[in-house]
Amino acid sequence: MSDREAVLRLGRSALAFAPVADGVLIDQRFRLVRVVRESSAAIEYEAKHRNGAEAWIKLPRSREHAAALLEEARLANALGARAVHVRDDGRMEDGRPYLVLEPVTGQRLDRWRTSSGGRARPDEVMGLGDELCRAIGTLHGAGFSLGLLRTDAILVGPKGGMCRREPEHARAATAATVKEAVARVGRI
Repeated sequence: MSDREAVLRLGRSALAFAPVADGVLIDQRFRLVRVVRESSAAIEYEAKHRNGAEAWIKLPRSREHAAALLEEARLANALGARAVHVRDDGRMEDGRPYLVLEPVTGQRLDRWRTSSGGRARPDEVMGLGDELCRAIGTLHGAGFSLGLLRTDAILVGPKGGMCRREPEHARAATAATVKEAVARVGRI
């Protein structure tokens, strides 16, 4: 099959970036260690800075997703402690942007809920619900709405607290998207 045929066959996925393997050095500073998380829009890697510091590197899957990556950094920083902190950003040799994220620990909300037998203490649940509502309020205040919200994209910290891991699905806030966000939070 020729390159042209392959591009025609792939359609929009032809805009995808070439895969990045573990061990690759990014921007002469970060060595990728392993994949931490994958979504439809991006891949996050555990990485080591040349000075030994740990970080996560987030790379977009396609050129379509690359355009939103730097906006995601602005959004994540607007959410503050309620989102994974973006330390830095840059561009790889092939031109794709990347984000340097602070590594976070915790348990995905869906697993936290399962580990508590589906019946967590009411004060824990109310506390997490309050934090999620405050995060959503901050997001709306910055002019964004949730987009997609899933329990596997929310981390419950080891000492309580939560943060959202997928701000790439956020979009401009409208009355309709704010109403939809309230319904999503209720379902969570």
